[in-house]
Amino acid sequence: MELKLLRIFVQVVKSGSFSAAAEQLCYTQPTISKSIQQLEQQIGEKLFITGYRKRHVKLTFIGEHVYKHALSILQQHEDMLDSIQNIRSLKAGELSLGLPPLGAILMHRLIARYHRNYPEIKLNFLEVGSLKIEEALVNKKIDVGIVLGNPHSDLYSIKILNSPLCLLAKQDSHLTKYEKINFDDLKNENFIFYTDDFSLTPIILSEAQKAGFEPNIVCKSSQWDFIVKMVEANMGIAILPEIYCRKFSNLKKIYFNSDDMTWQLHMAWHKGLEISHATKAWLNLVNKYSHEISL
Repeated sequence: MELKLLRIFVQVVKSGSFSAAAEQLCYTQPTISKSIQQLEQQIGEKLFITGYRKRHVKLTFIGEHVYKHALSILQQHEDMLDSIQNIRSLKAGELSLGLPPLGAILMHRLIARYHRNYPEIKLNFLEVGSLKIEEALVNKKIDVGIVLGNPHSDLYSIKILNSPLCLLAKQDSHLTKYEKINFDDLKNENFIFYTDDFSLTPIILSEAQKAGFEPNIVCKSSQWDFIVKMVEANMGIAILPEIYCRKFSNLKKIYFNSDDMTWQLHMAWHKGLEISHATKAWLNLVNKYSHEISL
């Protein structure tokens, strides 16, 4: 059933006659009559009582029923077009964004800018470790997310940050004699570690394995600030991105000799997931204002 036929039918009812509807719709009266006949044929029932067509139309019982539903159908169609336009113009929609703990802090300026630009877009955050974010992206549970290192082959990505990893230790630690350090120098140290859903965990374990030892992990946490507090309490050492270590002047920051000890962040999205208008606007913002990604 064509919407055009329903519109003509509704206008005939509202106008009270075929001739008035033809004038208001800029159609000829034969076109109006033919359209009503087509609609009646499709429905299989008469919509107007015979004898009222020339002067003032009167609906049959079926016609009353069709008119009521036609109004609803046409309104739903208008609402649908309005909602689509709102999505296109970013006046409606949602963006689901996966943020690891430090990633959330680094992205706060961009998130605020996005909200200022598109206040009607609803923002949903998945705040977990990078490995769980990558899993959510691969399973198409979120639109975009920050992942560490080389993303999964099912994902597109853009690099947003590259920071060296640093050893963080107490100022009075015997390790402060090093300006740069090798991983095998840490075999006798106590490590304060991340939980297993953090992408840094396998990176550090891999470096320890290459150096021929298994790290002595005395504590695991998903909270970066808590990890630093444990270092301050002389509970052990921690390995953190240099960009995060800058604010702790009371602790010693030591770089690694290995070029592999880096923290690369990527903004990723699934290759098979259609990019929404809200997601496209976010990626454009990330590209344009990547210099705002900082603490």
